[in-house]
Amino acid sequence: MEQYLRLANELQLSGSVYGKTALEKAEQRAAEIAGLNAPLPIEKMALELRSLKKQLAQAKDAQHCAEKALLDEQARLKQVMEQGAQERQELTDLRELVFCQCAASEPEQEDTKMEQFPYQVTRRTFIIGGRDNWQNSIRSLLQGVDLFKVDANITSGMVRRADVIWFQTNYISHAYYNKVIDIARNAGASIRYFTYSSAAKCAEQLAAADRKAASAK
Repeated sequence: MEQYLRLANELQLSGSVYGKTALEKAEQRAAEIAGLNAPLPIEKMALELRSLKKQLAQAKDAQHCAEKALLDEQARLKQVMEQGAQERQELTDLRELVFCQCAASEPEQEDTKMEQFPYQVTRRTFIIGGRDNWQNSIRSLLQGVDLFKVDANITSGMVRRADVIWFQTNYISHAYYNKVIDIARNAGASIRYFTYSSAAKCAEQLAAADRKAASAK
């Protein structure tokens, strides 16, 4: 009996030790598995680097879009300013023309150094209007201009080739003038008016404006 009790006690103790050891091993194994599944520090850095690269790419795309929008706005502003300058010049010519017609006089010619004639224009220039003898006279003074009689068929395709269109309002009908003006405005061509009746003075006016436009570039 004494030996039996001693054996039972030993079995109980050994079972208790075995159970504790098995539990500790299970917990240790679970910790190891959890440790294997957790990202290593270098993997965390790689993930963060990929995230930063993605954010940088998105920021570059946003910057590119903003710069493009700014360039578009600058180009639009430049176009508006150029158009405004053209319209102010056109209005100045018209006011001077109306004043001279009402006063039955011509404006004084500016005292500037003129090119020798014939003068070679630097811009694509159309001249519309004027009588035949006036056109023949100004043709001998200006080179590189396209002259059109008042009955010429002016199309939008022709006007798009012009940088500036000069009108000699003498001997030109309102209907033809309005037609050409509409085409010129839609084509974005600059519009100027001769404020003289003399072909020589008109040639000087055009040459001075052409030189001024060339020096502004």
